[in-house]
Formats: sequence, C-alpha cells, structure tokens
Amino acid sequence: MKAILLLALTAIILSQSYGFAYADHGGNHYAVGSGGIGTITVGTDSSSYTTGEMINVSGFVSEYDESDPFKNFDMTLKLVAPNGNIITISQLPLTSDGSYSTFIPAQGPLWKYDGDYTVFASHGSDRNASTTFTFILAPEVIEEVIEEEIEISEEEL
Repeated sequence: MKAILLLALTAIILSQSYGFAYADHGGNHYAVGSGGIGTITVGTDSSSYTTGEMINVSGFVSEYDESDPFKNFDMTLKLVAPNGNIITISQLPLTSDGSYSTFIPAQGPLWKYDGDYTVFASHGSDRNASTTFTFILAPEVIEEVIEEEIEISEEEL
C-alpha cells in the first residue's frame, strides 16, 4: 500500500514539473510549460539586461476561452532574483486570443545582484512555465562637484 501511494505521489510531482526545461535562446527568450489542459509560454525580448532597461515579458495560453469561467482568469507572473528574493508579482489579463504582455523596469532597490533572474508564469494551479535572463548591475556613476576658490585682488575689482 505504501509503495502504491509513493508511486502515485511521484507521478503527481513529475506531472506538475514537466515542461520547465525548454527555452529558445534566440532573439526572443521563450519557455514552454505544461500541465493540466494545454500549454503556456513565457518569454523576454532579450537574454540579458542591465540597470535601467525595460524587460518585455510576454506569452500565450493555449486553449484559452474567455467565455469559460474555468479558463477565464489572469496570468500570474513572479520575478525572482538570484538570491531568491521576489522582485515583483503581478497579475495580467489575457487578451481574447490568450496572449499577455507587460514591461518590468530593471531598476530600483531590489535589483542588487548580478546573475540569473527567473520569471515564473502560471495560469491556474496546474499550468506553469518559467524563463531565465541574466542581469548585469551597472556601475554607479558618482558625480563630483569641484569648487574653486578664486582670489581677486582689490585692484582687479
């Protein structure tokens, strides 16, 4: 009985994590996830960013039907830093064709580390995908103000 329960639990865990391994490292950076009925995609417009750039995150939900209350809900995005800190969480409405898109600015107090940042996308509890991009922290520019003392003699005045 324990062996059957362990086998069933293993099958459930594997079915939930299936589909996270695919990514296209071309111009657009996409990953395809699956689970439940259909698939979802999540991608970024580049595989790397630096401080101040805008990250375009977009994707698609297959078999989306806005008239079906069991399929008509928002896409949830979560951006996680290399140290595990959550940078942002958002919910995006899907268009009538099942696509979504948003921009995330790569700036602010939470963008402290160089490395691989991961975007997790989920549509419901059983449709998930993720993609990763590299973030390079731009060096801080320090502006230095130089004050000069100018001595003017009384004769020059």
